[in-house]
Amino acid sequence: FMIWLYYNWLILLTGAKVSFYHQFSVLLHLRDDRIIYNERHMQRLAILLMYLIGYNYFHNKPRWSLQALVERLRIPKSVTQDTLESLEKSGLLLRVEHDNTFVPTRDIETITLSEVVQSVRGDFQGAYLPLKDFTAIPAIEKIIGDMEIAVDSALSRETVKGLVSSHR
Repeated sequence: FMIWLYYNWLILLTGAKVSFYHQFSVLLHLRDDRIIYNERHMQRLAILLMYLIGYNYFHNKPRWSLQALVERLRIPKSVTQDTLESLEKSGLLLRVEHDNTFVPTRDIETITLSEVVQSVRGDFQGAYLPLKDFTAIPAIEKIIGDMEIAVDSALSRETVKGLVSSHR
């Protein structure tokens, strides 16, 4: 009886999961731990990662590896890895192959925080496909556009070196 009961529940729960993912197929493309992070979290994480990597690079300290960053920040490995990959694709970070550590690709004085934020902005928006059919109201879209321009303008004046050298 117990074995029969176990298999019945297994079939029921598997069917529920299949039904859920059939209704919300877009969630199949997302990792479970990434769902809890919104765009601001991802942007903040990108700035934090560039700060940590830039700080150690600027002060000739040991380079950061993925595992060391995960342990330092205490966040899921996949989220950190996704953000590091976005920074790599944008040409802001370089993975050193022989020890799997990260260094900035160019002088941190030339890397603006706007570039850092932009590197994760596109990846995050592409991951959530349901937002593509969102109803747009021109007046609200103008305000949102103005907000993004203001944020980009403020961040384009700040560099990773300025952030690293201001902290002691």
